[in-house]
Amino acid sequence: MFEQMFRKTPFLKIGVPYIIGIISAELFPVTPSPGWFGIYLSIFIFIFIFLLTWSSFRNVLTGTLLFIFFLVSGHFNSSLKKQKFLLPESGIFTATLLETPVEKPRTMKAEATIKWFADKDSMQYPQEKVILYFAKTDRVPGLRPGSRIIIKASPDAIKNSGNPFAFDYRLYMERRGIRRQVYLKDADWNRVDDHPSPGMKIWAERTRDRLLSIYRENHLEGDVLDVVSALTLGYKKSLDQEVKQVFSNSGAMHVLAVSGLHVGIVFLVFNTVFSFLKRSRLTRGIYLAGALLVLWGYAFLTGLSPSVQRASLMFSLVQVGHVLRRPVNIYNTIFASALILLVFEPQLIADVGFQLSYSAVLGIVYFQPKINAIISTRNKVLNFFLGLFTVSIAAQIGTAGLSCFYFRQFPVWFWIANLVVIPVTFFLILMGTLILMFGLFPVVSGFLAKITAWVVETLIKLLHTIESLPGAVYTGFDFDQYSLLISMLIILALVFYIESRRFRHLIVMIFFTGLFVVNATYLSWKGNHQTALIVYDLPEPIVHIIHGKENYLIAPDSMKQKAVMIYDVVNVIKTMGLRQPVRLGFSDEFADRLILKSASWVFYSNHRIALPGTPVKDFDVIDPDVWLRFPGYKGDSIRHDSVVIVTPRHFVESNNSQAIIHELSVKGAFTKISPYRAGNHHITRTKGGL
Repeated sequence: MFEQMFRKTPFLKIGVPYIIGIISAELFPVTPSPGWFGIYLSIFIFIFIFLLTWSSFRNVLTGTLLFIFFLVSGHFNSSLKKQKFLLPESGIFTATLLETPVEKPRTMKAEATIKWFADKDSMQYPQEKVILYFAKTDRVPGLRPGSRIIIKASPDAIKNSGNPFAFDYRLYMERRGIRRQVYLKDADWNRVDDHPSPGMKIWAERTRDRLLSIYRENHLEGDVLDVVSALTLGYKKSLDQEVKQVFSNSGAMHVLAVSGLHVGIVFLVFNTVFSFLKRSRLTRGIYLAGALLVLWGYAFLTGLSPSVQRASLMFSLVQVGHVLRRPVNIYNTIFASALILLVFEPQLIADVGFQLSYSAVLGIVYFQPKINAIISTRNKVLNFFLGLFTVSIAAQIGTAGLSCFYFRQFPVWFWIANLVVIPVTFFLILMGTLILMFGLFPVVSGFLAKITAWVVETLIKLLHTIESLPGAVYTGFDFDQYSLLISMLIILALVFYIESRRFRHLIVMIFFTGLFVVNATYLSWKGNHQTALIVYDLPEPIVHIIHGKENYLIAPDSMKQKAVMIYDVVNVIKTMGLRQPVRLGFSDEFADRLILKSASWVFYSNHRIALPGTPVKDFDVIDPDVWLRFPGYKGDSIRHDSVVIVTPRHFVESNNSQAIIHELSVKGAFTKISPYRAGNHHITRTKGGL
């Protein structure tokens, strides 16, 4: 049974060793060199000669040799793509913008490519991507994709925030080929001109910017514009965080990322109109050309994002097979598209979107027909909604483990949200297309825009309602890498049982399920015994005290209510599976069985924490073991006998101090974690700590 499946999916046999090679390049990095390339070439030549000559041993060793070849290919290609170009500390740089600068709270942000730089001795052409942060001036809005500027400031390496469990932004950007960023004051840059031949990517960005301007001209604005832009053109850079949270909590976040659903809708419309072309051999070629043009034209309009490229490639391979009357194995097509993308960009294997996309597709392709066969009816209208329900369930089976591992939450009512959001997405893509088509006729496009705005506003309100249902989002659980692995093994055992109906496969599935429960019980026990003291690397002093699932946030009075919404704080609460924290201001007095807080002190377990502004005379009575010294708070004075002084940056008095100085800007968050969490791989992401 499974031997036959493997024979029909040769790209799976190629992809497995290739992916292992990519992963091995992360674990055992090698800098590509002529010698290393010689070894790679020797292996290739040996395998080629072997297959041509020693046919008597072909059935025995061919598979092993090909496995080694593709493994080495994955390792070599991944190592080659990760090569770094060292930029000088000073010089003059020329950069080409890859996108229109996006407004942030204090800056304007854009990606760019360093085309060349000049220092005292030479001129280099690194072609390295960087992040540009412009100071807000009147000149910045005039920049567009393809604009060339001269930079007089040197890019710095991208660094993480240094807070516990923080998103590894540096690694994320490095996998996108971006390792540096630079802040540009108005005097640090000058615009030269626009690139004469900017390339496909920049033309795609310019085209999308023009289409976005048509939406704005038709008075789509605010959240409505952001949602329509994300659904139809894949533009998510201006999406409000609150809107993202509503879609995430209701289980509809996937529609905001242009992917297989959106490409499928576009192709469905094309196929409905032009399916008659498939009836004749003479017109099949026209149909295929039109299908490819529509698929990749849509990919072009959405900025050629990786997710839409994945979906367009899969649909393209399927259509080529159908038109050529070749038997199409959907699994082979899926693996072929993944392998092609990984050849061009090996780092995609670590991309969360890549993993979720293919997991969802595999879940839908395998489980949806089987679930649908069980619950389908003769009523066509009911079957339509049951189809949406089964697609949602199948996609969640494929992605649940990854979602729990990466996001530490599970949207319980996702199936209700998708019954609404998928048909609405179809409608909004159609309406968005019509608005763009009738952009030259303001009366028509304006009318369509009003209908679109009402639908989007209604959708957001509905998702708010779903989000507010009891138990809408399941959080507060631990889900580590072992949980992810075991959950994947459970699904694999389930597939084996469905296909074979053998009792031993059912026993294997039950065994892994029991193992999952044991691991979950251990994680719960560990979480109930965790203790931690965290001082975050943030502009304002925020102290987080954790005992089991109970926790306390202590912040300046002005930040008392806002502290729980700060991303770094939310991250810790989710990852450690904590309950909602008790929020305390610096001036509050509070006491319970775990902590005692006065206006200037916090006593917890064996810790004596002096808050910013603690009167110096208090130190004659109480010796703190942690003292927060932040600028702007009265009463700060250096003391030699403090065990550790936590401060956001260096201060002059520390030069003569014998105390341990923990600078948040250098070492990251100050953390004291109990032994139960010492082995947790997430906590090591801080810059430093005790």
